[in-house]
Amino acid sequence: MGRKLPPMNSLRVFEAVARHASLSAAAEELSVTRGAVSQQLKILEDWLGARLVDRTTNPISLTLEGEEYSQIVRTSLDAIAIGSQRLSGHLPNTLSISASANFASMYLIDRLAEFSNLYPDIVIKLSTSNDYVDLQAEYHDIAIRHGNGDWKDVRIDRLGYEMVFAVCSPELLEEHPIQRIDDIARLGVRVLDYAGSENWELWSSCLGTSAPALDRRSIFDHASLVVRAAISGYGVAIARSLLVIDALHKGDLVRPFPDALPAPFGFYLVHTKTSHRKPEVRVFREWLLEKVSVDLRRLNDS
Repeated sequence: MGRKLPPMNSLRVFEAVARHASLSAAAEELSVTRGAVSQQLKILEDWLGARLVDRTTNPISLTLEGEEYSQIVRTSLDAIAIGSQRLSGHLPNTLSISASANFASMYLIDRLAEFSNLYPDIVIKLSTSNDYVDLQAEYHDIAIRHGNGDWKDVRIDRLGYEMVFAVCSPELLEEHPIQRIDDIARLGVRVLDYAGSENWELWSSCLGTSAPALDRRSIFDHASLVVRAAISGYGVAIARSLLVIDALHKGDLVRPFPDALPAPFGFYLVHTKTSHRKPEVRVFREWLLEKVSVDLRRLNDS
């Protein structure tokens, strides 16, 4: 028996409406009228026997059924697009990513194999930079940057809400039984930081105590080096969740005391409205957001 499928054109229209949360924007992308978009939505809703879009809100919103169905439709259409491009040979399935060096080396690189297993036809081109990036001028599909998310004319997704806390190697903690921040200075333990950072001052102030003395502080030029030094047993560092999540799970790092504060800045996935039309961008975005969400939830529960 053949598959019973809804009209393909209606599915394309619904996916565009769900992505833009706008009938007009979907119509512009598909080069049809707003009325044609509305008609195709009605055809799909009638075929399914379910309401997918709440047209009474401004902007429009998806119903619970629409939210669930949009994920199914988007994933399916992306898979068709990627497979079709590969077979036709019209376009290489490349995804160019410019990522923060710290995020790339301490989080992303160890997870790319999983992404490639899920999407073997997508070729990743990864470069690292902490500078502002013009995605269109530099031909990148996606950037991952650390900051406050205040960037113009781009689409952004914050990669979770991290915490900052103290970490050290289990060997150092065994030798120096640190139980609170004041013990660091009392026991003469070295503290680790990176150039230009006021992590220890801000963190100590929020906890109502004094920061460790400068004469016991070693400075590095990248947060990833601070984490590596902490793993080696060189001292105690203030770190953010995503940069130490793997080391904590492996037991290479431990938290000497439970105090933690929300990270004031975050890592953001940045892309343009144009690049968002690429199926490779959409599947990577959804995969990375889900991966970060699961990892942070697991860390918070541990």
